[in-house]
Amino acid sequence: MVIGCILETGYCLLLRVSHLRTLVSGIVKTLGGLAAIFAVDASPQPGLLLLIFFWLFFWEIGGQNVPADWHDIEEDTIMRARTVPVYFGPKIASTIVLVTLTISLILSGILFRSVPLPLPLPFSTAAVFIGFYLFIIPAWNLFKTRDRDAAAVLFNRASWYPCALLPIALTALIWKNIAIG
Repeated sequence: MVIGCILETGYCLLLRVSHLRTLVSGIVKTLGGLAAIFAVDASPQPGLLLLIFFWLFFWEIGGQNVPADWHDIEEDTIMRARTVPVYFGPKIASTIVLVTLTISLILSGILFRSVPLPLPLPFSTAAVFIGFYLFIIPAWNLFKTRDRDAAAVLFNRASWYPCALLPIALTALIWKNIAIG
């Protein structure tokens, strides 16, 4: 928790210094998810932790951080903030969004088949399709249009991703219990 607070402070201090503060944000937000894992399992598999870390990290960068900064691009330009959209411009920023979210989606397909209770194929496939719908389609639209409103749509839809995965995971657990019992 102390490390997260230090990193968050660093993130705020880097506002006018470096666009790389986006990486700090990705790490901070991802550490929260990893902390939740340790609350349930005191000794999780290191490979699984890395997989979850990168899955969440790339989702945070492409689906949350960069689109939120994009929405504030006019204000950030006036404040001389060093965000990814301000520093790189719309073409490269939209490419970063699309690439990071594609990586996150690929990692989700691996993750859902690798967890201690792997999701059966129909459920892991559904989870990948949810990601495709919630963030790949809007990311592609942002890539094509480079529009501020498209960034807001992406942010809003990508924000539903963790919530949308919960019913899939719960249904898969019920399915497994019915199949076993």
